[in-house]
Amino acid sequence: MVDTIDSLNFLAEVRSCQSNVEDDRLMSAAEAARISGTLTPLIKEELWCVIQSRRLSQGCEELVINHQTDSPNHDIISMCDLKKRCSRMEQNRRAARKYRQKKKEEAHLIKQETTQLLTVNARLKAELAELQTEKQHLQRIILEHLRICPLGPNKSQSPLGLQQTLCPTLS
Repeated sequence: MVDTIDSLNFLAEVRSCQSNVEDDRLMSAAEAARISGTLTPLIKEELWCVIQSRRLSQGCEELVINHQTDSPNHDIISMCDLKKRCSRMEQNRRAARKYRQKKKEEAHLIKQETTQLLTVNARLKAELAELQTEKQHLQRIILEHLRICPLGPNKSQSPLGLQQTLCPTLS
């Protein structure tokens, strides 16, 4: 249980922090805290006071709380809240625009890299075809040499010490 003296001390602190708060609201919060045995009503009231003082210091309208749970009225928006909403929306638009631009740049870089890789791939394929042609040419030269070589095709070693077994596709 909360001591009544602590509740009143806390109430005095709230009054010193926020001088324009209505006395009956604080007294009812103190009474509710005493009855319930918790400081929750006083803490809620203190939070309300802090929020109100910040809003007033920023030039916003006073916050009016309706405790109607049936249908809250969302149509009433203060100018301060409207300005905040507009600035958040504008900030969101800028962030979305920046994100889309970044994605476009990434797509452009990927496209450039793809083009470059396709060019390299085509060059390598051409080089491969050229090397295969050169290989076939050199194999024909070796076959012609083996036909006229004085050591003959029946010898197991060539003058260079290489075996004379050729690729099965050339035989």
